[in-house]
Amino acid sequence: DRERVANAIQKALTYESGGNYDIEYTIVNRHTYEERAVRAKGKAIFDENKTAKRFSGILQDITEKKQKEDQIHNTATRLELALEAGKLGSYEYMIESGMIHCTLQCKLNFGLSEDDIMTFGKLVSIIIPSDRDGMEKALERAIVSQGTYNTEYRITWPDGSMRWIRACGKAVYDHPGTPVKVIGITVDITEEKAFSAALEKEVQERTLQLENKNKELERSNASLEEFTHIASHDLKEPMRKVHFFTDKLRSQLGERMSEEESMTFSRIENANTRMVGLIDDLLLYSRFSQRPPQMDDVDMNEKIVKVLEDLEVEIQQKKAVITITPLPILKGYQGQLQQLFQNLIGNALKYHQEGSPPVITISSRVVNGEDIGYPCFPEAIT
Repeated sequence: DRERVANAIQKALTYESGGNYDIEYTIVNRHTYEERAVRAKGKAIFDENKTAKRFSGILQDITEKKQKEDQIHNTATRLELALEAGKLGSYEYMIESGMIHCTLQCKLNFGLSEDDIMTFGKLVSIIIPSDRDGMEKALERAIVSQGTYNTEYRITWPDGSMRWIRACGKAVYDHPGTPVKVIGITVDITEEKAFSAALEKEVQERTLQLENKNKELERSNASLEEFTHIASHDLKEPMRKVHFFTDKLRSQLGERMSEEESMTFSRIENANTRMVGLIDDLLLYSRFSQRPPQMDDVDMNEKIVKVLEDLEVEIQQKKAVITITPLPILKGYQGQLQQLFQNLIGNALKYHQEGSPPVITISSRVVNGEDIGYPCFPEAIT
């Protein structure tokens, strides 16, 4: 700063300068090397020949003042960067004059250029008529109540496009409490509104789809209930007649029946009972999705015996050799477990190596976290 200070002093010593001297510079303590900011202010006194005779003034330490100014400047810079990053425009609305001092981003939000002058009247004119009253009332409430101003409205840009603006602010008052100005920020939320509208539309479409699915499910359940009603009455009726006439024929034959004829009647009755059981299982399955039944303790030894009785004819025709070891009692659904093993044994009887009778072993063992799946390749079928 030395050269700048020397030049300022030389200038003050000239009569044409008026003798005024006012400058700020930095000094350094020779012992601690601490820098301090100072302000020097003085005035030169000239004689009748316009020659400086005396030069006096004051020296003021302004270090703290400069530090606070730097802090304010840095804060303002950071705020400006934040506003730019968020496309936030700041404004200052002077209530008495109606002038609105805007930053460049604030003007861009309203579709204006940097040179355009903004007034409250101009702002109102570009707001869509249906939104004007809401904006003005929100601003008036904020000023009267000394609260915050927060509103959203639509505007029309010079190119005719419609944009959404969110504006917020707070009034500033003088000492008597008279509102002087409103300061705040604006942001263009057009894309946000478009996204919200698209999201709401999608939600409505999904809701409609869900309602249609529910109605379809209700119709399906109604049809299923109707089927259940028909099955429980009409499908069982022929089986009742088979049971009735079989029992009547057995009574008529009485002791005249041979042992083979008695076994034939037993098979007919067992098959009839099995058919009734299949109908009951079908009804149970139809109700499963609505009212899942509780699992029972199922003795798998009894289930295998019933399966083998149902498949007796096919077992004899295939000359199958079936070995059964003691089986456990499982927690499950009676009919489904029986159907499962009937399908498994039935497939084993159907898909076996030609030229040799099928050999089927039914056993069980306890496993714990072990993969016991076996690949079923044609060459593995025996």
